[in-house]
Amino acid sequence: MTGEAPAPPTGRCWRCGQPASRLEASCARCGAPRRRRSERTPAAGPSSPSTPVTRVLVFFGLMLLTTLAYGALASAPASATPAAGARHHLRLMVGVELVDVILVGAALLAIGRPPRFRRVGDVPPVWVWTTAVLGVFLLLALNHLYHSVLGGYVGGPAAHDPVVSALGITPLVLFAYCVQPAIFEELFFRYAALDTLRGVMSVHAAVIVSAVMFGLAHIGVPLSIPILALIGVAFGYARVASGRLALPMLLHFLHNLLIVLAEARG
Repeated sequence: MTGEAPAPPTGRCWRCGQPASRLEASCARCGAPRRRRSERTPAAGPSSPSTPVTRVLVFFGLMLLTTLAYGALASAPASATPAAGARHHLRLMVGVELVDVILVGAALLAIGRPPRFRRVGDVPPVWVWTTAVLGVFLLLALNHLYHSVLGGYVGGPAAHDPVVSALGITPLVLFAYCVQPAIFEELFFRYAALDTLRGVMSVHAAVIVSAVMFGLAHIGVPLSIPILALIGVAFGYARVASGRLALPMLLHFLHNLLIVLAEARG
C-alpha cells in the first residue's frame, strides 16, 4: 500500500505575513528566522546595553542632543548683515553635521552589521526605482501642502531658509543640505536602525518606528516632524522594496535638492 507523504505544516511568517513552512529555519520570501528573536532565549536580556536595539536608541539619543545643541547655538543674536549671519549659520550647520558623521560612524561600529534581508515584494527592481524617483515629486507636493496648511493656522508669511536665500546655491550649501543628510541620515535610519528593528518586529512596524525616529531627529523644526516622519516612511519602503540603500539615498538627495532649488528661486 502506497501513500503520499504528509504535506509539511505551514503557518504565516511573523515578518511578511506570507505562508511559510514550519520545517524551514527561515522564511523563503523575506529571510526572517522561524521564530522572532524575542521568542528565543538571548544571552543578554532585551533591555541589556549590549543588544543592538539598545545601541541604536543610545546613538539616536546622542543625535537628538546634537540637534538640540545646534538649535541653541543657532538662536544666538544674528550678525550685522544677512549675508554674514547666513555664513555663520552655514558654518555652524556644517560643524554639527560633521559631529553627526562621527556619531553615525561610531554607531555602525558599535551596532555591528545588521541582519541581511531579501527585498520585499515581487515588483521588478526597475519599476521600484522608477516609481520611487517619480514619487519624490509627490512627496514634495505633500510637503508643500502640509506647510501651506500649517502656515494658515499659525499665521504669518511663508518662511524661507535664511542661508539659501542669502548665499544661493554653493558647494558648501549642497553638502550641508543635500549630500551629508542623504548619505549619513540614510546610513543610520534606513540601515542601522531599520535593519536592526526588522530583526525583532515586522517589516511594517520597523519602517514606521524608524521613520518616527527620523522625524524626531529634526526636533529643531518641531512643526515639521509629522511630514518628515511620513517622508521617512516612503524612504523606508523604498529601502525594503529595492533591497538597496542606494535608492533611499538618491530619493533623499533629490528631495532636498529640489527644495534648495525652489528656495534659491524664491
